Amino acid sequence: MVEIAGEPAVGYILRWLRGHGVTDVAVNLHHRPAPLTEFVGDGSAFGVRVRYSFEDRLLGSAGALRPLRDFFNADPAFVVVYGDVLTDLDLSAVVAEHRRDDAEATLAVHEVDDVSEAGIVAFDDVRRITGFVEKPPRHQAASRWGNSGVYVCSSRMLDRVAARPEIPLDFGKDLFPAMLLAGAVLRAWPTSAAVIDFGSPRGMERAEASVEAGRLAPSAAAAPHGAGRIAC
Repeated sequence: MVEIAGEPAVGYILRWLRGHGVTDVAVNLHHRPAPLTEFVGDGSAFGVRVRYSFEDRLLGSAGALRPLRDFFNADPAFVVVYGDVLTDLDLSAVVAEHRRDDAEATLAVHEVDDVSEAGIVAFDDVRRITGFVEKPPRHQAASRWGNSGVYVCSSRMLDRVAARPEIPLDFGKDLFPAMLLAGAVLRAWPTSAAVIDFGSPRGMERAEASVEAGRLAPSAAAAPHGAGRIAC
């Protein structure tokens, strides 16, 4: 609900998703959910259907999928979008690539200035991810490619989340490193798109400047290869 150029950020996120053909969105909530549910409602004002997941205790970014398993099982693939990120990423292209591939998850990654402030992703020539370290010291970073907070996931991942009942379960700290150790195929999608974490004063300034410049405006029409179901 943080305002970016006069509008709650979730509005930009929902319009961006709808611009890529998304029709169903799940939003997990914990502290003070009422302002967001009152603003978003059933999602119809943004062209989507919204389901809410209310967490009595924080489940972590990956653990949040557990209560929504029935929602995501309706499709072979789903998208996870962090709620504190604004982007003009071509989500349709990432989804289309994921559907053609054998990966259990495809992670959008972007080059970062400060590796100690991001989950750092290392990958090979065919974009298979070989390492994922959450906010490493600068001298230990294996690359400058950072986690964007946008993932396309196979529904098979839900079994992994359900099999680890510990709470909380985080994508960067827990799930992705464990999947790599188990031999799971994760792919990187390098992008030069705007990826703005607005969780800091500097990030807020970048987000507002991008909105005012028109860079984060949603696409006018739904793309043909959009993803049906999304978690925020």
